[in-house]
Amino acid sequence: MRNLYILVAVLFFSLGSMAQELSLSIEKKNSAEFKKGDKVVIGVFATTQTKPIGGFQLYIQYDNEILSYSDVLNKHSAFSKEWVSNDNTRFFSANWLTLDPKGLTFKKGDKLFDLEFTYLGGETDLIWQTKQKIDNGSLVQGETMFIDTQAGIITLELINGCFCNNK
Repeated sequence: MRNLYILVAVLFFSLGSMAQELSLSIEKKNSAEFKKGDKVVIGVFATTQTKPIGGFQLYIQYDNEILSYSDVLNKHSAFSKEWVSNDNTRFFSANWLTLDPKGLTFKKGDKLFDLEFTYLGGETDLIWQTKQKIDNGSLVQGETMFIDTQAGIITLELINGCFCNNK
């Protein structure tokens, strides 16, 4: 009987540690509401969080023949310092790090930032990149990763978005 209690305890703690500690989502926008040349603003939001964030690197892939990157808007106030972002022909990327031992905690629905694009026509998914890939010495795909204040990896649930005709 004692072994059964130990097994149940191990399973309980193992399952608890596998649950996501941070859930992030990319907004879905209806492409039918836009015409070529319009500015499109797509938000990135936190939906759940159980651990303070010490830093992150994130990568979002989209079709640059559909959306042309313009800027990052409305960044969370904590990102005013130590924020670096970049866009190339393959993906948008951003990095942030804090040395504050309290880290950063989001409330449900908090916006991390908005991505502004110019609409070129068509539809595209906005996809979190989750595996790093290097081709001929160039990063062609990055790994979205968040760390806690103790430099531990935070378990993520990443919800993709789209710029699509979602009637």
